[in-house]
Amino acid sequence: MKRMTVLGLFLVVFLTVFAVSVNAETLAFNGYPWGLNDGSFYVGDAAGTLGTNNIVMWCVDPLHEITLSPWDVTVVSLANPIGLNGLPLTVADYEAMFLLGQQFTNTNQTIDVALQHEIWSFANPSAYPLTVAEQGQKNDAIAAIGGYNFLGADVLVPQGDPSGWTGQVFETGTATMVPEPAFILLLGLGLMGVVLAAGGRKQKN
Repeated sequence: MKRMTVLGLFLVVFLTVFAVSVNAETLAFNGYPWGLNDGSFYVGDAAGTLGTNNIVMWCVDPLHEITLSPWDVTVVSLANPIGLNGLPLTVADYEAMFLLGQQFTNTNQTIDVALQHEIWSFANPSAYPLTVAEQGQKNDAIAAIGGYNFLGADVLVPQGDPSGWTGQVFETGTATMVPEPAFILLLGLGLMGVVLAAGGRKQKN
């Protein structure tokens, strides 16, 4: 009986986590309002509608064209990326592409073209060879992954077999920096000092 209870609790927790990290929605592509491009394709942030919400998103998929909109997507949280299993790129790739995508200016074509090519080079490096500077920026994004919390970062993956996708993979949301351990230590020491000072004042009274 106890074993069944534990198993039941495990299934509830697993299904809850899975539901939070993966859910299905309809994504509509509404174009690139900024008009920045590399001469062949638009770059930077695109406008979209996810379910009933207007969103800003960026393409991380140079291998597919948008042939029909809207399309059904699986919304995968990078904080718990179960739904990325089976895709050719790693979770770290999607995290690095997310950090690069957050740097789009939507005003400076030179910067945004470089960022977009860095993102697309993960999946198609032969089509998007990088300059030394671009490769350096890409490497910096890969190295910075551990310093970010991806709780608000989502990957929008078209549902079904990739050979039949009518849309592309996009990313949307925000990633926040994780405080440095030294900063956390200083913050903790500061709070401890406040507590000790308050305790000292009470004793004098």
